[in-house]
Amino acid sequence: MTRLYVVRGRTVLAVLTVAALGLLVYAWDGARMPLLPVVSNPDAVSGPGGGRAVTFHIVTGEFKTRLPDGKEIEAYRWDPGTLVVHKGDRVTLHFHGVNGAKHPFEIRGYNVRGTVEKGKQTTVQFVADRAGTFEIVCLTHPDRAHHGPMVGYLHVLER
Repeated sequence: MTRLYVVRGRTVLAVLTVAALGLLVYAWDGARMPLLPVVSNPDAVSGPGGGRAVTFHIVTGEFKTRLPDGKEIEAYRWDPGTLVVHKGDRVTLHFHGVNGAKHPFEIRGYNVRGTVEKGKQTTVQFVADRAGTFEIVCLTHPDRAHHGPMVGYLHVLER
């Protein structure tokens, strides 16, 4: 004998609500699924002393739009904007100038500085010897008044 089950609209709505809440809880748990987009380097190679050699490529990006009153606004950014490494890693950052003529930058807390120019690559290297979150700031675009903030984040995790 064939059985026929009837599913009512309220049952479907209840199941979808429970599923949505489950996904929300899963997404909120940063240990399994971070809410911020992060870029870590799965190809990092361990070397002598236990630190990994970690390399990232970062480009300069620009967004422009025109407001209804005709005024043009723009903002610059690093892409990717968030990097994750471990304490002790040997970090190499290759900055590629795509938009904007010149972007002098610093990694606050690491005394790392450089300047990215349009059409050129600038490389900096350092050992991530302190855990924490450090800003990668373009000194030309540090805030909204200067078409920014052009700020990226270097997250250095304890091992």
